[in-house]
Amino acid sequence: DCTLEAVRANIPEGARVMVVLDSDHSRDHVLAECRAYGPLVSEGCYLVVADTVVGHMSEEIAPKKRSKIWFQGNEPLAALNDYLAENDRFEVDPVLNGKLVISSSPGGYLRRKAS
Repeated sequence: DCTLEAVRANIPEGARVMVVLDSDHSRDHVLAECRAYGPLVSEGCYLVVADTVVGHMSEEIAPKKRSKIWFQGNEPLAALNDYLAENDRFEVDPVLNGKLVISSSPGGYLRRKAS
């Protein structure tokens, strides 16, 4: 995709890279973004999947007056869990995630492991 290629082209050699994913929050889209952009993340740096809080909301409390609605199973947290199941290069950072008292992205901070 042209965005991915543009991002790659703008990363200087030897740069430490962190990626924040915060666009379409459907499971399939976020999973595709994780697969595409995850390899760009440097060891020890983060892949942040935004708005994982949606995965903790029941259908009763999920926001309904939006242009798009994401229910459990079709949201960022579901994609993140699927990505972690297929990829052992990342781990949820319990220390960073534990410091977030209020967050729209609980469990969404993935640290790239050392090779």
